[in-house]
Amino acid sequence: MRLRPPATRRSHGSAEGPPAPPGARESTDFWDTTLDPWEGAWTAPSHAPRERIAPAPPALEPRRVGGVLEAAVNFRRTAGRGATAAVPYRFELAAWRRGLVRVAGVDEAGRGPLAGPVVAAAVVLRPGGVIDGVDDSKRLTPEERAQLFGQIQGGAMAVAVGIIDAATIDRVNILEATRLAMRRALQGLALEPELVLTDWVELAGLPCPQRNLVRGDQRSATVAAASIVAKVTRDRIMEQADREFPQYGFGRHKGYSTDEHRSALAKHGPCPLHRRGFRGVWSQGELFFWS
Repeated sequence: MRLRPPATRRSHGSAEGPPAPPGARESTDFWDTTLDPWEGAWTAPSHAPRERIAPAPPALEPRRVGGVLEAAVNFRRTAGRGATAAVPYRFELAAWRRGLVRVAGVDEAGRGPLAGPVVAAAVVLRPGGVIDGVDDSKRLTPEERAQLFGQIQGGAMAVAVGIIDAATIDRVNILEATRLAMRRALQGLALEPELVLTDWVELAGLPCPQRNLVRGDQRSATVAAASIVAKVTRDRIMEQADREFPQYGFGRHKGYSTDEHRSALAKHGPCPLHRRGFRGVWSQGELFFWS
């Protein structure tokens, strides 16, 4: 099959997800799901000049791909019979058919809470494999997340997490702490990714191409799997923190700004797990420590 030359068209949304927010732009266009998945621009690795867009790599011969192409085609047939994942594998399928076996999805949990770490996970799923029910962690119950967590850990090619504590969040800000957690997760993988998919966050310094997808955890199964691993890992950390600091109720609200949590802050003041730079914590800390 002869591939079309790369296009220069830009896509601002897809049929699988809502349009991007005003001013938002994904880091690539060839994920426009109305087109051939590999048509369009290819974002160069970070060591290339940022203003240049390199073309997609040349097609791989089936003999070089091994069983990956066959697995991808088999997945397409299985999906056509009504298979199973809540979040589509379109981006992964496109990569697998291209011969990119090691596709890492990256996502985080815990950017918004008043206390606890931010946790990121990186997951590389097996080419052609489908884990039933994988979805954005926010759309799953705790029981569903726990079950899928075990399936992902047992069935993925590689899984790793990165954890950044509250003190570091206060020092570098939550966005940079999120990026740091994501880099640590990628560095912790037992293999080198050939492509990285993220939930919108761009990561500098990667040696491979990346795709920063708007609502990636609802559009890419690999990113959704990473969101589940990150969420379950962080929830378990906060449940352990609840035993150390039971007066705050971390086991119930996981550090988020609930009425219960704000009342506990007003009564007891911040603990070492609280993010002093976050508004609700800062105001209480001022009362307790600087009055």
